[in-house]
Amino acid sequence: MPHTTRIWACASAVLFLVPTSHSFSQDDAWLKDTAEGNHFREQNRHLEAESRYLDAYRLIAGDEKCERLAVSLNNLASIYRDEGRYGDAETFARRALEIRRQLSGSKNAAIAVALNNLAEVYRVQAENALAEPLYLQAISILEEVTPANDAALTTALTNLALLRMGQGRRASAEPLLRRAMLIWDNAPQPNDPVIARAANNLAILYARMGRYVEAEALTRRALSILEKRPERPPLDLAVSLGNLAHLNFIQSRYNAAEDLYRRALHVLTRTVGPQHALTASTLNNLGALYFRQGRYTDAEATLRRALEIHLSTSGPESISTAEVLANQAVLLRHLKRKGEAKKLEARVRSIRAAHSRENLESYTVDISALLTPRK
Repeated sequence: MPHTTRIWACASAVLFLVPTSHSFSQDDAWLKDTAEGNHFREQNRHLEAESRYLDAYRLIAGDEKCERLAVSLNNLASIYRDEGRYGDAETFARRALEIRRQLSGSKNAAIAVALNNLAEVYRVQAENALAEPLYLQAISILEEVTPANDAALTTALTNLALLRMGQGRRASAEPLLRRAMLIWDNAPQPNDPVIARAANNLAILYARMGRYVEAEALTRRALSILEKRPERPPLDLAVSLGNLAHLNFIQSRYNAAEDLYRRALHVLTRTVGPQHALTASTLNNLGALYFRQGRYTDAEATLRRALEIHLSTSGPESISTAEVLANQAVLLRHLKRKGEAKKLEARVRSIRAAHSRENLESYTVDISALLTPRK
């Protein structure tokens, strides 16, 4: 069983969010609550964001023909998706789409946004057969009713590409990501974090195709943009650091990889905290690196920390937990602790069997498989 590390994409649903500026009237409680929710979400303070969004939602919950209700439903759907509450996320996203259709008809940018948001709920659950038609509808509408450089269009293109990457359909994902990258390259602000996200996503695709030189150049570009920002988006920065570390790892540049993983951990610990799922995934990657370097004591301790976090954040039956268990099993076999390794391998098989309907490539990258470019 080869050990694995995770490489991360940067994607999120398009939302019609109220701007976080103070242009609203202080008497408009809905605008105030929504703007504060947006602010907290940008800082990854999900519980506070959810609280504000709920306050805004309660103010207009009884008005089924209110555009603000659709906005509040979309905002809550996005938060619930991020928290893994997929049933709630789907309920709110579907209701938002229904309201948009009642208010706007069939071909409207707001309809496309709602379609994309519902598709995102399905994509993160690997319900690809439900997600892809929604993305295609959203893209078709946006191509017809918005400018060619519209932000909603680039996000829908990116999300569809990520779905196809998860299915291993790299040839059809590449033109979507290149198109999104081209749109952002022509944007008036060359150092906007969204350009870094676009570069990072295309880099991930190239890494999976074995095109490491192109992948590294794009990842370094993303990192350069983010490091120049006075207010760096912490998760975007951590993702870029982690992905550059991954590229160094698979090319046996271990010292550089370790430094980058540690930088990513520093960013994550200061922002989202030591118990965040992304912190655990970074620890898992660092543990795999230590194993490759022959630092088995460090590897065992680091993987144990990663497992503890994933058990508390993702649960004992999650794919993220299985990733760490698989790496622990490889380490234990190498240390001749075969009995312990067999128990972990059985747990990994059980978890993966329960997720057999999902394409696991959307969660992990097989390091040994990446060492040779795939056709």
